[in-house]
Amino acid sequence: MSHRYDIIIDPYFKSGFFLQGPSPVTDQRVNFDYLDYEGRSVVPSEKVWLMSQWWTPYPFKEASFKVEDERYIYQNESRRCDIDCRNGEFVFELNSGSEYKARYGRSRNSSNEPWSHFLLEQDFHYPIKFRKMQALYGSLDFAIDEVNNLDEIHYDPEIHAAQFLWYIVIKECKKGEEGKKESPLDGNFIWFGVPIYDSRFEVISAQQKMDLGFEGATSSLIYTLSNQEYLGKEGTTKGKNYSIYYDFLPHIKKAIKYAIKNGIFKSEKDLFVSYMNIGWELPGSFHVRSRIKNLRLEAICDD
Repeated sequence: MSHRYDIIIDPYFKSGFFLQGPSPVTDQRVNFDYLDYEGRSVVPSEKVWLMSQWWTPYPFKEASFKVEDERYIYQNESRRCDIDCRNGEFVFELNSGSEYKARYGRSRNSSNEPWSHFLLEQDFHYPIKFRKMQALYGSLDFAIDEVNNLDEIHYDPEIHAAQFLWYIVIKECKKGEEGKKESPLDGNFIWFGVPIYDSRFEVISAQQKMDLGFEGATSSLIYTLSNQEYLGKEGTTKGKNYSIYYDFLPHIKKAIKYAIKNGIFKSEKDLFVSYMNIGWELPGSFHVRSRIKNLRLEAICDD
């Protein structure tokens, strides 16, 4: 008999967000604040949603807060989020040009320099064992509303981009670790990439690469799909509404085979789906705005 499991908890964002520090190197995954809509959130018994603000010079801990039409809005010098818990909509807004000016006094001009991230993350409270899964359906409604290049003069597509990305982590657990509540980014793991948008291309190509070459890199495999797999042959364009409902498991199987072949995993025996993140990474100076809702991962598993 098979059972369905909703892996992502609180898809309506009612529990608020635990805010991580600006540096993944020095702050790592320490939580600096709890964005609880000024007491309006449903306080979880365990941490559910995390918000990442990697490499910002403007800590979001000091963001202003207001309520408009039952929507919760946090905003500071470079970032804004607008949350509607009635229908589970989250609006991202990020000005990386402002952050780079404050951080470097200029636009980012080297592939070795860290770039601005604005991500939502979740450590799955009940990681799903890969061998038990018959399917893993991901769903997402989204729109990329605004992408403005703030520095056309110095723009270099080799190092500058605006990317909206969704990552799922496949982790190899050691003996006795099954069900253990620990960071999904400890130990051996790979990033399974579901790219949503890239300012350079409507169609995003599949690729495999290592997460290397910059401060805070995880030294792990990034196995990325083409967005044509789940968004069709035209890929993604700005200003349109999209819906994804797609079984990622066949591609995860290919990613795992690739990782085993290249010595990253020993076998598929002790692999779990343990974590996800979604949001913006802006290696270039851009002002961006996007919307998401109906964010879910549904596993179909054997007993």
